[in-house]
Amino acid sequence: MKSSVVNARVPLAKKEAANNVLEAIGSTPSELINSAYDYLLKFGKLPSTEEGESDRGQKQGFTDFLAQTSFAVDWRSADIPHDYKDYIRNGKIRDYESLA
Repeated sequence: MKSSVVNARVPLAKKEAANNVLEAIGSTPSELINSAYDYLLKFGKLPSTEEGESDRGQKQGFTDFLAQTSFAVDWRSADIPHDYKDYIRNGKIRDYESLA
């Protein structure tokens, strides 16, 4: 089967965060894109962020892990810097200082 390259624009920080998750679950950006296309072709719509009851139970452990090892990022915010490492560093500092 012939293949093609898909180009998309996403915030750098989001891409890096997603790539870390993909690596953690043993997947690749290509598998993610192919899965998204498969979903679209099967259901005729984009995946929803809402989950069914069975999905919630299966994903709770992973969600708990993410909550403990990360902090919330408002990806719609226009003030996310191009250097995502500074953004993450400052977020960790805020979280640490809030413990005092």
